[in-house]
Amino acid sequence: MKPDILRCDDIDPDPDQPRRGMDAEELKSLALSVREHGLLQWVIVWKNGDRFMLVDGHRRFAAVKAIGRDTIEALVLDERPEEQRLSLVQLAANCHRQDLKPMDKARAFRQLQQSQGWSQAELARAMHVSKATVTQVLSYLNLPPELQQQLDSGSLAGSTAYAIARAPDDTTKMQLASQALSGSLHRDEATQRVSRRTASVPRVRVTIRMPDGDITIAAANKPGIAASCLCSGTCRANAAAAERQGLDVTTFERILTDRHRARRLIHRPAHREPASGQSLPVPHHETQKGSSP
Repeated sequence: MKPDILRCDDIDPDPDQPRRGMDAEELKSLALSVREHGLLQWVIVWKNGDRFMLVDGHRRFAAVKAIGRDTIEALVLDERPEEQRLSLVQLAANCHRQDLKPMDKARAFRQLQQSQGWSQAELARAMHVSKATVTQVLSYLNLPPELQQQLDSGSLAGSTAYAIARAPDDTTKMQLASQALSGSLHRDEATQRVSRRTASVPRVRVTIRMPDGDITIAAANKPGIAASCLCSGTCRANAAAAERQGLDVTTFERILTDRHRARRLIHRPAHREPASGQSLPVPHHETQKGSSP
């Protein structure tokens, strides 16, 4: 996702937008911020003949004009979006803000994933970033609150936070983070330690024989009858939902794997795979992939 640079004179405000007036002091403050820090979030426009119609970012647009700039960064859509579609574009554009903190991006990614029922691979394709980037960003949600704050403050690097987030419990995560913050543990070392700890956790497998196939449950401790029934029932319910949505077994398995890695089950979302120019609009010229954080 990459913005276009448009001439301000080629952009018209949306006459139907709800904002009818702007507070002069707020506009002055925003203009000073834009002058000092630049435009941190793009405006969104749609192509209207040989001009562009502004649909999101009227205050930012007014602030840019107030400081005398002739051009502005804008996300260009090929047509006027519906309200629901515009909300999705706004959320996606927010994920690319220059000043967006890691945890804000992680929550935005999760909101997009849940609202659209996307797997991590589908989210990555819609956001024009690698799947590895999506996996890393979503992993931040598995960190204890204290470590999330360290990540947002810049004390904990994103790559190190990703390695720590894969640890099996919060106690281990806090121990690894303490060593990382003191400089005695680097990312690769954290990754190796987590891999060893994860591999060393014993797994007990219980197989439930069903008329149409077997269900195998793997857990740290042998599950009881109630837990086994709950797990198998959840699996069958998700399988039934996937079948109603027309998913094949391979896609169903991939979705469940992505959800497991995200450590949260998304219950029966409407599965809509993003298509170019549809579920998640992108600039009409966009061809390049985004970079990892």
